[in-house]
Amino acid sequence: MSGTMEGERNFFAKATQHLARALAAQKDAKIEKVQPLISLLPVVPAEGPFSVNRRGQEAVWALAVFLLESGLQHLDAILPRLLRLLAALPRAAHFEDFRVNLSDRVPSSERFAFCLGTMLSDVAARRPDKRQAILSAQVRVFADLVAAVRAHKESTDNGSMASKVQLCVTTVPLLIGLARAMGRSSVQEPPLFLRIFPRPLPPPVAPAPPPVDSRPAKRSFSHFRSIIPRSMSSNFPSGTDLSVVDASRNSRQDVRWRTPVLSTQPSVPLDPQFQFFCKFGSSFQPSLPAVAGQRECKNPLVFSVKQLEELLSLAKYLLLKDVLNYLDNQATDVFAAELQVIFPYQTFNEILNLTIAALLRELLQHQTDLPAPFTRDVQEFIKGLFLSGQTELQGRQHDAEESADRRHAYQVVNKYKLNVRANAACVELLVWAVQDEAGADSLCNRLTEKLTSGHGHRMVLAHMPLLLVCLQGLGELAQRFPSIASSCIRCLRDFLVLPSPILARLQRQQSDLTTPAGQNITLTVTDTSGAAPGRTSRVTDSALDQLRDAAIENLCVALKAGHSYDDVTIKAFVASVSNRLFTATHRANARTIDYNLITYNMIMALGHVAVALKDTPDTSYSILQFFVQIFCRRPSEVDVLIVDQMGCMVLARSEPRVYEEVMKVFTQITVESSNTVYSDQAASEDHGKDYR
Repeated sequence: MSGTMEGERNFFAKATQHLARALAAQKDAKIEKVQPLISLLPVVPAEGPFSVNRRGQEAVWALAVFLLESGLQHLDAILPRLLRLLAALPRAAHFEDFRVNLSDRVPSSERFAFCLGTMLSDVAARRPDKRQAILSAQVRVFADLVAAVRAHKESTDNGSMASKVQLCVTTVPLLIGLARAMGRSSVQEPPLFLRIFPRPLPPPVAPAPPPVDSRPAKRSFSHFRSIIPRSMSSNFPSGTDLSVVDASRNSRQDVRWRTPVLSTQPSVPLDPQFQFFCKFGSSFQPSLPAVAGQRECKNPLVFSVKQLEELLSLAKYLLLKDVLNYLDNQATDVFAAELQVIFPYQTFNEILNLTIAALLRELLQHQTDLPAPFTRDVQEFIKGLFLSGQTELQGRQHDAEESADRRHAYQVVNKYKLNVRANAACVELLVWAVQDEAGADSLCNRLTEKLTSGHGHRMVLAHMPLLLVCLQGLGELAQRFPSIASSCIRCLRDFLVLPSPILARLQRQQSDLTTPAGQNITLTVTDTSGAAPGRTSRVTDSALDQLRDAAIENLCVALKAGHSYDDVTIKAFVASVSNRLFTATHRANARTIDYNLITYNMIMALGHVAVALKDTPDTSYSILQFFVQIFCRRPSEVDVLIVDQMGCMVLARSEPRVYEEVMKVFTQITVESSNTVYSDQAASEDHGKDYR
């Protein structure tokens, strides 16, 4: 019976969204046809509390689908109703609990505020004439929700369970949901809301059977693997075909390893509903890149200085120690009562720190020319938040939260993970708030300390969001203050080629998981044809690759910035890296894990620098000369990696002499490998086969 009722409820959501899409497909849908959707919106009284049931929530989503898919038809009739609903949220007493998906973990009130706020932000981004009205309404509702928290805290009648439930299950989650949505927008299609509720995909069509052909398959160009990482693609001419993939993956199972490439190749995208209805504190970050200098177009949702000052004041109140302690105590009581509601928050401290820091980051990172006193105020506030968060990132707390996760079947908030993400948002804000070279140099040193600190393998994985933004921060500091670019370059270079204890720890963990004890360790690769490794090994591989990718890409950004200040910056970098590799090669322990990691990192870094800075005189050629010197000095897998880097340099259309030199080397490889294949040399001596 319950299954039938659930099916009927899902039917309402699907039916209203199908109706909305059918109406949106009409070029000029009459308002009379849209009126049935509008009539399903929750009824909002002029004053007093009200409730929103499941159908009311789903009706808002359906109307948003119509509005955005139709190109904002009948906006003047629909927007006032939605703004009235938004303004009434502080008076809402109850939201019917339900899950859109079985994986949902956030409260229904938080999900509703997030979706409504996201949809309104989409409208504001596309209609400049409605923008200020929407932004002002969002700020006003945010202030009203904070005022409701303040009133509850100062009330003498706040001890009843009903009062605590109202605060913890409705008011604070509404505040969190709105904070996750404010200021987020994208100039790209589709709108953010329609990424959460996308158009259903048509049923797949069965492919036609392939024609029968008894002739042996011929190798074609498509059988070769791609050598171009996505991280390099922006540096290639627009006409270059980057779509070549390794179509021979299944036909070449005998190949023991493949050339490593940066791990930023496209992967299976996450389901947006899972991302935003399951992951605590998540928000759209279309403008947040993995590397400095690659942001999306400027955010059109620009809040006024007065609005920003008001939001900062509200944030300061919410994150006061006594306010957080009060909210934590209320949340603990509600959680312990085990009410039949979706309520994952044992405390509010961590989730509020994250959502407020992320909100300020999104509102401020596109702003320029703000008053200096306001910027300093933000800097001091975030600095205090960051320092208090650092004390929470201790190993014991990580272990305790992992244990709690397992005990509650991963249905409650992991406080440690939220603290790490909040600290990462604080680092981005600290980078944004730097105003002079002295401050930039001081922050550079602090980021360097974080990147060179020793962590265990599990702690490194837990700190990944923070480590990645530290690397990105170095690139941004170099861009904004070229005079300190040399310090940023030195840190990023040492992170890769010393190497950093963090990378060394991940490499050793990876080797422990993938090779038997006592065997020689070879270069670890990210594209293998063999059996899939265990989950722990995959997580370690991904973390190692992400950190290396971010370091290399931001190193290219820092070198470009440094070259604008001192034209010998790139030459000095290439010389220092070359010297480091020759030094490491002649050491007695040249076959150790660290040596392989250093070699891999340096060759990949130099290859990326050669492509990213190909327009800088002599850069590509000097790196090519270094590659030629170490190429085939002794047969190893490193040679294949060097060949790939040379290939990328050619495809990037570097200077003509680079092309000529590379093609000369390739011709030599082809001739020598052909001679070796058809000679009588033993297979054990055949190292030319690596280049076929």
